[in-house]
Amino acid sequence: MKPSAPEKKRDFLLVQLLNSFTKDELEGFKHFVKCAYFNTDQFAIKLLDALQKKVIQKTKFADKLQVDIYATVFIDKEKPKDILNSKQKSFLAAKMNVLLRLAENFLCNVALVNNAACKTELLFDSLLQKGQYQFLKRKASKLDKHFQANEPKETDDFAFQYKFEYNKMHYLTNSNQLLKEDNFTNVNQSIDLFYILNKLNIHRAIDSYARLYPQKKYDIDILKSLKSLLAIDSYANHPLIKLYLISIELQNNDCISTYKKLITLLDTFHQQISKEDLNGFYKIAGNFCSLKIKQGENEYYKEMYQIYQKRDSKGLLIENGSINIITFKNFIALSCRLEEYDWADEMIEKYINNVSTKFKDSVYNFNKGLIAFYQHKFDEALRHFIRVEKIHLYYDVDCRMMILKSHYILDKEYDERTMRIFLWTEKFIKDQQKMITKEKNAYKNFIRILINIYKLKHKAGKTSKVKLHLKINNLEVLSDKKWLIQILNKLPG
Repeated sequence: MKPSAPEKKRDFLLVQLLNSFTKDELEGFKHFVKCAYFNTDQFAIKLLDALQKKVIQKTKFADKLQVDIYATVFIDKEKPKDILNSKQKSFLAAKMNVLLRLAENFLCNVALVNNAACKTELLFDSLLQKGQYQFLKRKASKLDKHFQANEPKETDDFAFQYKFEYNKMHYLTNSNQLLKEDNFTNVNQSIDLFYILNKLNIHRAIDSYARLYPQKKYDIDILKSLKSLLAIDSYANHPLIKLYLISIELQNNDCISTYKKLITLLDTFHQQISKEDLNGFYKIAGNFCSLKIKQGENEYYKEMYQIYQKRDSKGLLIENGSINIITFKNFIALSCRLEEYDWADEMIEKYINNVSTKFKDSVYNFNKGLIAFYQHKFDEALRHFIRVEKIHLYYDVDCRMMILKSHYILDKEYDERTMRIFLWTEKFIKDQQKMITKEKNAYKNFIRILINIYKLKHKAGKTSKVKLHLKINNLEVLSDKKWLIQILNKLPG
């Protein structure tokens, strides 16, 4: 029997949490902990200061560092030796937990600033308990004007409106004003919209998840439960609800006419939809195009390109100040396939500064390498690709594939070094445990076919073009089949 692996030591939850804070959040938390209203434990203040100086976003909170921090903070306690004893560990853990609870409260306070619905609910409840009806009337009047001037666009807006109307109803009830004024219609409508949109959002999420994992089965008929509400014209014709329904329909039927309806609705209602929702709908449209491309309908490359252009023009490619590096790679590759090199270069310059600093050079080199490769500047492409570091599995895989392609094209004669690169890459793909089996097989098959074509090109193998064409056509999964067929067709015989 193999000896059991040693249990991994986990860092304190507090350290894990504070490592995720931004610099501004850490500074804010320091002031929060020092405020006597929130905290009166002086040890907690000293401990946070020591952690920020020596641990947070710097290094692991290992045993020796725990001893150092303990001796620095708890100067009146017995000085620890090489490692904290059980009593010292318990005391340190207790103070770490004090800070953890404070961190929870701090995050709640930060979130409250940006959550108008929650803030309104808490404030109205407190003012009602204190009988502050004049103040409530003033707040209600101000929020009524806000909603008259600003139609809700996103789920948070609908939550805000629902919470406001619901709390306004309680205010009118408690202040005995219902005979003069009531908001029952608004309460009912806001609850309905909030309910419908959240249910549709769940439905869309289930559909997406079920497509990725067909073995998962869900006995949930959300649309059936919404049938009576969606029969009401004001709900059925609501722009956001219409978009949710058509996007769900597209996910279920993959129909071209449904796709066109979705694009038309997005063009019509894009100004009435939040950026987050708009981006979500464009991604669903993009997934449809991706499916059609995999089915061999190459005209959808252009459709996909136009979707990326729309997302770019509407500022949807940036989320929380950064761009997803996989999205970046995908739209540059797509532009190159369509020979839209100027746009690809323009997009690299436009978005490269929105890439995390630690990934920036690799993302830049990979995407510049793509442009050079598609422009048949293979030496230049290779110089870019070899500068790409391990930043993400699919960057790593795709970069290795592009290096193989570049070597195939550049080699004027058979080269054992190139063959070793092929075999190393094949082993790398086989070793990827996190890759979906179907994808792994598609890449492995690509490399195996490319090795055979390389040998045929340099007359180092016994196979023939006919046999390779048969093999390509018989494979269930094969990455970049079109490119392999193109290079095979260029060989004599």
